[in-house]
Amino acid sequence: MNRNEDGRNMQRPGDWRSLAERDRVEMDPEKLINLVSELNSALEEQQRTFSDWKSQENRSREWHSN
Repeated sequence: MNRNEDGRNMQRPGDWRSLAERDRVEMDPEKLINLVSELNSALEEQQRTFSDWKSQENRSREWHSN
């Protein structure tokens, strides 16, 4: 598993489901805060990736319609 500079686990954007599962079962409040933060980051990254993909798709449709 990858770690960032402060030692926290870094997940790939597609790993948000595994982060959500870990959040669901974590009982330690401090660890839970860190996991939720990682989950938020993963979901934000996925949202950016989807938005970028959607923008490219729209540009492609505009180009093909002209």
